[in-house]
Amino acid sequence: MTADDNKKATNAMGSVVKTFNVLEALSNYQSCELTYIVKKTGYPKSTVHRILLTLIELGYVKQFSETNKYGCTFRILNLGSKIVGKNTIVLAAKAILEEMETITNENINLCLPDGNVLVIVSKRESNYSLRPSQPIGQRLPFHDSANGRAYLAHCNQEMRRGIIERLYNDGSISDILSFEDRLANIRREGVALEIEEHIKGVGCIASPLFDHTGRAIGTLGIATPTVRLKEEKISQFRSLVITKARELSNQLGAELS
Repeated sequence: MTADDNKKATNAMGSVVKTFNVLEALSNYQSCELTYIVKKTGYPKSTVHRILLTLIELGYVKQFSETNKYGCTFRILNLGSKIVGKNTIVLAAKAILEEMETITNENINLCLPDGNVLVIVSKRESNYSLRPSQPIGQRLPFHDSANGRAYLAHCNQEMRRGIIERLYNDGSISDILSFEDRLANIRREGVALEIEEHIKGVGCIASPLFDHTGRAIGTLGIATPTVRLKEEKISQFRSLVITKARELSNQLGAELS
């Protein structure tokens, strides 16, 4: 490959990165102005505008004529749905999610890791009018969500140390030792609980999922408004999520008693 070829490849890679950064900025809101995307990405206005025009042409972004704002189309959701729909964990979890929702009438979330966060990839929603708003694709941080801490407590030590270091460096946690103690308690109990730490008015209880090698691969969680999360519910939900996470893990090849 010549120096000119290398330069072209580097430029192409940079364009791809910029395009995905624009899409991620757009995905934070139903619609947003060009100035927001420019501020969020740090790219020149002309660059962002050019990327948006390309994405509009491809059908992944639309511009609303009434406001001139931009928003993602359902074509992106379709891509994600195809990926999630073929995921063996999602397929195996379907019946368990339905059963848990029937028992609790609360939101049941299946979460899988994606870089430095967990992502809700499948869910069953409560029938109550008062319920947490947690769309598929929502990203859950490791430090203040029950699902995040349940996963972090059980992932391999090297990964856990790296994530904890990043959390400390970006100010998400202030005391590494106390945070590690908290994770150790979650490992002993097999379940994580958080109340209004991640979302005001919402509590969540989550347990880890394991594959046939014993590796933590995700979490199963119950989310509910705190007004319904009484002591007896906490006890009931803890027992249920531990049992069902173990059941799903065994279906995925783990050998948990």
